[in-house]
Amino acid sequence: MESIRLTCFNFYTYKGWTFEWKKDWPVGPWPCKKDLELRARAGRKFWDMFEEFFNLSDEKQEHYRVL
Repeated sequence: MESIRLTCFNFYTYKGWTFEWKKDWPVGPWPCKKDLELRARAGRKFWDMFEEFFNLSDEKQEHYRVL
C-alpha cells in the first residue's frame, strides 16, 4: 500500500501581490497570477515586498492570508 502526502500552501495578498508561501517549507515564496497560477519570474519588486511582509508579526501575516 502506498501512502500519499498532500500539502496545502498558504496564499497571501499583500500590497497588490498574491503569492504562495508555507513557513515550514524550505521553498518559496513565489508570486502568483490572479488565477493563483505561478508566475514565471519573481523580480526585485516582489522580493522587496516580501521582505516587508516577512517582518510583520504572525498575526498580521494571517490577516493577509486568502487561502
